[in-house]
Amino acid sequence: MEEIFEDYKGTELRKVQYAESQLIGDAFTWWKREEIDRRRARYDPVTTWKKMKILMRRRYVPQHFLRELRYKFRNIVQGKKTVEGYFREFEQLLNYLEIDGNEEAIMTHFLDGLQDRIVRKVEQKVYNDLHDLVDAAIHIEQQMDKSPTKNGHTQAQKPISNSFVKIEDKDKAKNHDARYKEESTISSKFRDQDHLARECPNQRKIIIEDGGTSNTIVKAVVNLEEKYEVMSKKVTEYVNEEKPVEDLDL
Repeated sequence: MEEIFEDYKGTELRKVQYAESQLIGDAFTWWKREEIDRRRARYDPVTTWKKMKILMRRRYVPQHFLRELRYKFRNIVQGKKTVEGYFREFEQLLNYLEIDGNEEAIMTHFLDGLQDRIVRKVEQKVYNDLHDLVDAAIHIEQQMDKSPTKNGHTQAQKPISNSFVKIEDKDKAKNHDARYKEESTISSKFRDQDHLARECPNQRKIIIEDGGTSNTIVKAVVNLEEKYEVMSKKVTEYVNEEKPVEDLDL
C-alpha cells in the first residue's frame, strides 16, 4: 500500500477508502465493526491513512513482535555488511516502526552503527540529511576498498599453494636421490662374484624399506649370477675334458 500511495495524488480520505476496499475476510469484518464502535462511542471517524495503519497494527501485529523490532533498531550496526546493506535494513526498520524522530537524532543513530574506519572519514564530511550521510559513507567505503598500497598498486594475495608445491618437489627429489644411491650400492655389492644375492643377509630389510623397488633389482642380479654359475661349471667341465672353449653354446 505504501508503494501505491507514494504515487497517489488523492486526499487522505480517499486513501482510507481505497485501503478499505482492499480488505477481505476477517480484516474487512473487523474494520466495519471498528467503524460502528467508533460511532457509538462518538469518536472521530478515521480519515487518514496513518491513523488507519495504527489501528490495523494494534489489531494484527503482536506487541512482542514490535518490541523485538524496536530492540533490533536500537542495536543495529553495520557489522560485515556493506553501507548499502546496512542502510537498507536501517530504513526498513525505520519505516515499519514509523519513527518520526528528529532528523539529527536519526542521523546520529545511523552514524553510530557504521564501522569505525568509515565513521572517522564521514565525520570530516558535510551532510545535510540522512541521504547525504549515506551517500558519503558509500563513497568512502568504495574508496577504502580500492585504496592502493605503498607501492601504488593494489595488494594481491600471494598464492600459498606454490610454496607447498616447491617443498613437496624438493622432498621428492631428495627421496629420489637417496633411493638411487641405495640401488647403486646394492647393485655394486651383488656384482661381486663371491657375494650372491640370495645369500645377502640384508635382502629382507631392503625389500621392506623401498616398497618393492629393490626386489626387482635383487631378482635380476640373482638370475645373472645363476647363469654365471652354470656357465662357470660348463667351462670347468670342458677344461677337464680338454675340449676347446669354442664348442661351448653360450
